[in-house]
Amino acid sequence: KFDIRQWVLVTSWNPLTVWFYADSYLRFCVRPFSLAASALRDRYVHLANNSIQKHAEEFEASDIAGNMWSSDVFAEWLRRTYRQGDG
Repeated sequence: KFDIRQWVLVTSWNPLTVWFYADSYLRFCVRPFSLAASALRDRYVHLANNSIQKHAEEFEASDIAGNMWSSDVFAEWLRRTYRQGDG
């Protein structure tokens, strides 16, 4: 499981004016997502906040450094994984 974090700034409600920062980032959970009853209370499965994940035993062993990707890294992963024309 992962969350996409995007920065926005609302400068007016009427008319609504929202500014989006071009980059975002993704935070990953260290344990695989599951809706099994045994996993429902496991914060390392469902809460991707770094302040929580960094306490998991698996945190340092993760293949993803810091359990976080920039939007550029995610875009590149999408390009490699889902290339146009590959079946």
